[in-house]
Amino acid sequence: MTKISRLVRRIIDDNHGRDVPVFRKIYEIGYLYLMRGFGPGYYFDAGLSRRDRPMAFKKGFYGHKMYTRRVDELNDPRYNKLPQNKLPEAALFKLLGIPAPRTFGHLCAKKGLDMHGLPLRTGADLERLLSTEPVSRFCAKETEGWNGRGFVASDVVHENGRPMLRLLGSGETISCDTFVERYAQYVPQGNRILQEYIEQHPVMHALNPSSVNTIRMMVYQPQAGEAVAFGAFARVGRSGTLVDNVGAGGMWTVADIHTGRLGPGRRPHVEAEYFVHPDHGAPIDGVMVPFWEEAKDVACRTLAAFPHTRYLGVDVAFTAHGPVIIEVNNKPDYIDFAILEIPPEVALND
Repeated sequence: MTKISRLVRRIIDDNHGRDVPVFRKIYEIGYLYLMRGFGPGYYFDAGLSRRDRPMAFKKGFYGHKMYTRRVDELNDPRYNKLPQNKLPEAALFKLLGIPAPRTFGHLCAKKGLDMHGLPLRTGADLERLLSTEPVSRFCAKETEGWNGRGFVASDVVHENGRPMLRLLGSGETISCDTFVERYAQYVPQGNRILQEYIEQHPVMHALNPSSVNTIRMMVYQPQAGEAVAFGAFARVGRSGTLVDNVGAGGMWTVADIHTGRLGPGRRPHVEAEYFVHPDHGAPIDGVMVPFWEEAKDVACRTLAAFPHTRYLGVDVAFTAHGPVIIEVNNKPDYIDFAILEIPPEVALND
């Protein structure tokens, strides 16, 4: 179905009587595009076609330009690179006692260093590290990647006394030399941070076993008062995939910010709701995320770690022992507010 035909159908559909009339939809879509800068897709994704949403609520949503201006007011652009690069991010977490995956080093053919300050640039360097550290499974992430781009994970297996790497997903076994040749050459994507692979809590594992399924926790620091987590949603990967990102084919499900209870799964441009996982039937709707209060607390503490920053999207994973911070985003996609159906003008208001 084309975008135009899908849009026409959404305009005509009365959503079982819950939506405003067709001509009212057309008027609101045009008005909000002119006044707030977002289009019809965002209008429907945020649930703004519903009768029970007053215009004052709908006007609280921002298009991309308005959202960017507000984020730049909250987060000093001079500090943007600090949370956007996973190396200083990981260093801050360790310095300030924020629970996060253990970092083994920066793998890069030109400037790589391991956790002990030794070179981590060649296959021999990687082999030395894996021979001396108790690492059974690790992941390699682009230092400035997003949407799970370039994510690689591997088990460490030993053959003839030497560490070899069995790639998760494909099951291919390769040498450390081959791993470095593929993933740490002289290209921007060759800068990778090596971290322990999260063994997630059984509740989160059950959502989709092949991916680490995380919570995006939205956190805001008002001018006066304590930081607050005002919204959250889970990302759930598809069967066989290593990442949970929606951009990589995953789903989202909104979490009740007070209880951690998940709603049904959703996918971009698909109107269906998934009460169970479409690939393997695992329950989604009604699942209670573990350590919910602890997750909100650590997300707020994470915000405090970044200078001149009042707003973050904090990605939280869950182990059997509690939440850990995977990474942060100091400019979460404005689509996140449509997913949560929370107006940023309300959530990010002093």
